[in-house]
Amino acid sequence: MLFMLQHNLLLIKLLAFATVFSSFLCSTSHRLGVSVNGIREKCFELTIISEVKKERNLEEVFFTNMFWTTTVFAAIIAFASAKPEPNLFEQVITDELRKLLTPYDPHTFPTIPNLNITHDDTSLLFNFVEDTFTGFSSVECTQFTPPILTKEVVLTLNEERLDMHASNYQVEGLLNGQPLSATGVADLVAHNLGVSLKFQADSYKLSPLSLCVATGSLHIDFRVESLDSNFENAEELNQEIDTRGPELIEILQDYVMLYAEDIVTFLNSHLCKP
Repeated sequence: MLFMLQHNLLLIKLLAFATVFSSFLCSTSHRLGVSVNGIREKCFELTIISEVKKERNLEEVFFTNMFWTTTVFAAIIAFASAKPEPNLFEQVITDELRKLLTPYDPHTFPTIPNLNITHDDTSLLFNFVEDTFTGFSSVECTQFTPPILTKEVVLTLNEERLDMHASNYQVEGLLNGQPLSATGVADLVAHNLGVSLKFQADSYKLSPLSLCVATGSLHIDFRVESLDSNFENAEELNQEIDTRGPELIEILQDYVMLYAEDIVTFLNSHLCKP
């Protein structure tokens, strides 16, 4: 498979080089008014059908152009459908995201108000003060599906460990049908936190890396291997979070989606380049 990818990449590069080089020769010979080994005649044959000399009939030129068009298209399809070499795109994105996020890690939110967790017979309203997140700059991009054939982009990120510390939290509501009211210091550790982002790309290029996200197209999915919680004065809550972490983390995505457009603005301000 790697050989197939390398072969397809080589084919694309050769076709691109041939196109650029022939265009250069055509434009140069045209400006100089000279013919080098029939270059000017070949330029007419390979570019604009309407300028073809009578030495070749229209049908022959049509099939010649059709052959090259089909070859280029097939090469692009093969490249897009082949399995890329591991970390071909992902490593570039990982490096860019780490450079982007490192200055913000750790980051403290003065408040995170009115975080509502509702599931079955549990309905809890959280408020956090001085909530600090640490470790998110160690993010790794594990999957990137570029908008080659469509505008859809899939970006999957993984955090091996993400720590949260709040100097104070307050929670009110029902936990498994029982009243709960607690306050104090809170610590939470997420292990192997995964985030999958799907969106439509307005534009995209690799060199330099630029990715522009279409407004209103972002969707985010969360997953987590496990959670370790230590909410002061709420042992029942800690047990629930530790036991049902993967299920509870999915509920948080609804809260995060409320800020989807803010996330799009943030991403575009750093990744969308002219």
